[in-house]
Amino acid sequence: MTLERIARWIIGFFLVLLAVAAIALGYTYYSSNARLDRRWTFPADVVAVPTDSLSIAYGGHVAALQGCDGCHGPDLAGRLFMDAPGVVRLYARNLTPGAGGAGARYGDADWVRAIRHAVAPDGRGLLFMPSQNYQRLNDRDLGALIAWLKSRPQIDAEFPATTVGLLGRVMLMMGSLPLVTAERIDHTAPRPASVPIGPTVAYGAYLAGGCRGCHGETFSGGEIPGGVAMAPSRNLTPDSASGIGRWSLSDFRAAMRIGQLPEGVVMDSVAMPIKISREFTDDEIAALFAYFKSLPPRPYGGR
Repeated sequence: MTLERIARWIIGFFLVLLAVAAIALGYTYYSSNARLDRRWTFPADVVAVPTDSLSIAYGGHVAALQGCDGCHGPDLAGRLFMDAPGVVRLYARNLTPGAGGAGARYGDADWVRAIRHAVAPDGRGLLFMPSQNYQRLNDRDLGALIAWLKSRPQIDAEFPATTVGLLGRVMLMMGSLPLVTAERIDHTAPRPASVPIGPTVAYGAYLAGGCRGCHGETFSGGEIPGGVAMAPSRNLTPDSASGIGRWSLSDFRAAMRIGQLPEGVVMDSVAMPIKISREFTDDEIAALFAYFKSLPPRPYGGR
């Protein structure tokens, strides 16, 4: 084989590689754009939004328990939430009625779609919006939360559009970057029933919905899936060896309020979000404790 023929083979090989790379790149952008720009449609939820001061104050309590300020900032005026070069540059939006804020242009139905369904007024999915957690909010709590959001003072804060880089698009297509929350939600799921507020097992079951993300569907704890760099979650069932079987209500309250376990160990404040859990009222803590105590004991790690 002559040098000229070898050179043609090498050039041809690299041209094929370039063509394959171009096709793969085009497919990645086309497919990821289709998911990022998809318009979502589903039956509208009608949620009554109160206007009285007590309901608005209660909505502030709901917001504290949901950790809205963790993403959108202490004044809810938004911020750069995630900046991973080549992956995503993600902004948590301004929620106030100021310039650039959702409150300046959202109607009640828009708030419901955004919070419960992770969908913007134009039908696009809201990226990284944790609506899978908010779907468990009943209409009473969601309505109060919206009322409180609408009452926030105006703050002008406008941000650029979120951008997803090539690596982020590849990760999205591989399923390792769950950006489009609307894809993971059952938009026709029954809405949670309103439960009377009080230190009851039923109300505790409602409140405990937000604990499943870390502690698992059975609340038995263990390693948190998805590559999360976080301490394993604890067993919340009344197992006497690894759970809360020997805990008193006072023990549970101390864990929720200051992160201290009965043996005196203080939990990591990242793994256990004390900033949020300390906002629970005494009745809410008692309700959670009653519910967890009512569960069948399970060994640690089953989630």
